[in-house]
Amino acid sequence: MNISLNIPVSGLQSVSIRQDVTAHSVANCNTPSFTPNQVQQSELKEGGTYVSSVTPSPGSDLTLQMTNLVQNKGMYTANAKVIKVEERMLGELLDMVG
Repeated sequence: MNISLNIPVSGLQSVSIRQDVTAHSVANCNTPSFTPNQVQQSELKEGGTYVSSVTPSPGSDLTLQMTNLVQNKGMYTANAKVIKVEERMLGELLDMVG
């Protein structure tokens, strides 16, 4: 894989895990004694991110979970745009060479 694609792809993978954890928390917020989880992300040395841990969240506030959904959407959109721009730039480069 192109090394510059590793960064947004790792971001999309991390956002996917964050979204799964958030969706699980939203779906179970009214379950008695349910404890939601939170995702911790870390940077990779070569660029990009990974999920370093999933730990219990200090609260089960539905407002927090909805905020997480909005953040996840923003992160997904940003990483997807990076991939689209790189695809366009590679296409233009191939047009110049070819």
